Amino acid sequence: MRRSQGTPVEGRWRLPAIFGRVLGLALLVGVAGHLAPAWGQDELFVTNQDSHSATVYFRTADGDVTPVRTLVGGLRGLSDPSGLSVDTVHNELFVANFSTPSVTVYSRTASGDTGPTRTLSGGLTGLSRPQFVAVIVSAPIPTLSEWAQIGMAALLVLGGLLALRRSSGQALRSFGKPQDRLRSG
Repeated sequence: MRRSQGTPVEGRWRLPAIFGRVLGLALLVGVAGHLAPAWGQDELFVTNQDSHSATVYFRTADGDVTPVRTLVGGLRGLSDPSGLSVDTVHNELFVANFSTPSVTVYSRTASGDTGPTRTLSGGLTGLSRPQFVAVIVSAPIPTLSEWAQIGMAALLVLGGLLALRRSSGQALRSFGKPQDRLRSG
């Protein structure tokens, strides 16, 4: 009894398929790691004018819950904060201060009585009781190296899937038809 010609030899096609899938997945996870910080920072930010603070909650917070963190301090730049914006690309928090016409900038994860990293204020700015602030940030453009990683990951996954399909298709055909499994010769 012999194997038919199209039947894969044990381990010959399976190992490259598994290797291709694992390596492709590892590369995709590595590339996705560049995007994950922005995805993982989906939080709810709130300004509180009377307490001169900004509180942060989990995005899915519901009911009477404690903030994840609180940024406070009238002495540190928050003065009747009336609006804010979050930049997840540069990891910054921008706060519009109503009483002292200014925009103060903090680390996105700042808490407690933390001073701003920079402040936009003064007569030349034209700020007058700012109530809202918007920051428009586009996602960073991948570098040539990152595009290469993305391309390699796609090729490896595609190669792994094709190899797996090829080995699975052959195995299904050989097991599906008894006359293909064994040939006497």
